[in-house]
Amino acid sequence: MQEPIRYNPYDRTGSCAVEGKSAEERFIQYAQSKGWNAIRGTTQQNMFEHWDVMINKDDKSYRVDVKGKKRVNRNDTHTLDDKVWIELDGFKKSKSWLYGKADLIAFETTDKFTLIPRLKLIQLVDKLVDKTAYVQKAKDALYKVYARHYVMGTVSSIEESDKVTMIKLSDIEGAC
Repeated sequence: MQEPIRYNPYDRTGSCAVEGKSAEERFIQYAQSKGWNAIRGTTQQNMFEHWDVMINKDDKSYRVDVKGKKRVNRNDTHTLDDKVWIELDGFKKSKSWLYGKADLIAFETTDKFTLIPRLKLIQLVDKLVDKTAYVQKAKDALYKVYARHYVMGTVSSIEESDKVTMIKLSDIEGAC
């Protein structure tokens, strides 16, 4: 039985949660089309271990955190195919998905999934992102840090805010 969708209170329309769950379903179909068995993780594994799907074939097994197509801002009409968001710090210093237990991160674009080992992605982010450069607008977050909840005024300090950055998908593809 599929678990219910968990909504983020900052997702005012609920569309981000629905789109994320839909991306997970598309990834499961993608993995199965490549001959992998795919099993959805539990809500607990998603929330605390930061992985969505376990794939396995032969003697290989990987926990995958699936990242659906994203927008620069939640209310934008078009999604990004050339850039991806990376969560550096979770809300109120909770562990971000970048430092979770997934083996692979799967980024969805219009026509494919790009997979990268999570540890390799950490190295790439450490190399490319200036973690001391903060920006006020999401659109300026390429290789810089956007403290989303601090800018939105929902937390009292930047230390409590979640921190995200954007990098080019071509950087990830070049690292694989």
